Amino acid sequence: MIYHTVEYSSGTFSSGTFRDLEPAVLAAVRACEGRKCFNMIAVQGVSGMAIGFPLAVKLGIPIVVVRKPDEDSHSAGDRITGEPVKGKRCLFVDDFVSMGQTRARVRRAVELDGGKLTAEYMSRDDAFRLL
Repeated sequence: MIYHTVEYSSGTFSSGTFRDLEPAVLAAVRACEGRKCFNMIAVQGVSGMAIGFPLAVKLGIPIVVVRKPDEDSHSAGDRITGEPVKGKRCLFVDDFVSMGQTRARVRRAVELDGGKLTAEYMSRDDAFRLL
């Protein structure tokens, strides 16, 4: 088996990252209190899933995975894996944003399926913002 370690994502998979999620989750929830700004998490790729799944469990909300355009799967070409996003307000979760291409792909897929990207959380910077 071949294991890939890449410097830019190494922090995403450390146990400290998961331990540090709780303050970030609480901050995100406080930022949205009363506004119901998201009720689903949307991710793409391994780094998004590594942060998104623990976050979804902590918040008790569903998560969807938007497949990359070149990703092979067993799902007959579906763009999104998980619950239907129609009518959902999604929090986009990833490790960081450089040029915004991943966020743009996730936004397009979510909107094509009737949802809306309303907020984002970047774990590397512990940054939460409304879109």
